[in-house]
Amino acid sequence: MKVVIPIEQKSPAGQDAHLAEKKLAVNSTARARRIRQSRILFLLPKGEYRVTIKSKGNDSFGTKVLIRKVGEVMKSYIWFIVGGYLSGSVLFAYSIPKFMKHIDVCELSEDGNPGTYNAFKYGGFWCGVCVLLAELLKGFLPVWLCARTVGADRLPFAFVMASPVFGHAYSIFHHGRGGKAIAVSFGVMLGILPEMRPLLLLIGCYLLFSLLVQVKDHRLRSVVTYVCFAAASILFIETPQIVLGDLLAAGVVIYRHTLGRPGEAALCAKNRRWLHRMR
Repeated sequence: MKVVIPIEQKSPAGQDAHLAEKKLAVNSTARARRIRQSRILFLLPKGEYRVTIKSKGNDSFGTKVLIRKVGEVMKSYIWFIVGGYLSGSVLFAYSIPKFMKHIDVCELSEDGNPGTYNAFKYGGFWCGVCVLLAELLKGFLPVWLCARTVGADRLPFAFVMASPVFGHAYSIFHHGRGGKAIAVSFGVMLGILPEMRPLLLLIGCYLLFSLLVQVKDHRLRSVVTYVCFAAASILFIETPQIVLGDLLAAGVVIYRHTLGRPGEAALCAKNRRWLHRMR
């Protein structure tokens, strides 16, 4: 049995569970004793396992040993990627104004974008607030739940971060069309708290090009902001999966503001035809 212990250290190839337990005991005798008492390692079938040790404070009180098979961890990431994409595909900026104000923001707006700005502009303050909270939440929940249950220490977590953004930009519920994915990207950055650097970098870049170096064109401002955010993530963040997640999310937003712009008009036309058939 090969045991992978990311918190302490990795056991060499061919080392059995008993030797891995002894190596773990070098750094923490109390924790190793709990593993030995539970005998979990000896009851598992052959395979590669991930051992996570959680404790309250520096002592062994409240220590919990969580052992997951690596293949099961990867399956969990895939489920969260799919769930994040489906969550992002729900365009609240289109559905909430429909429900609250009986208006189609795509039809009323010049750019045809089902986004938070158009919800505020055409639906009013409270409609916009509801849309903003829903957009933040649909980016926050999949990422936060994945980080708390499966973990944020593996590379597939980057795709969990990008999935709500991609889902908003290319909604499965709206014929592959969607919005520009700005609000949902902020929700994703909230989901990886207490890691605050991505969120602070994104806010800082937006404030920089909105207040100090003012870029009046909204599309250009968003593109420049996310380009700088991607560059800043590479420079100031050391965690590979977080950096990759930032780059993927930024890439989707940049593409939607440049080459992906024609989608809004098609979304409005298809939605209008669908509503007409329903009537």
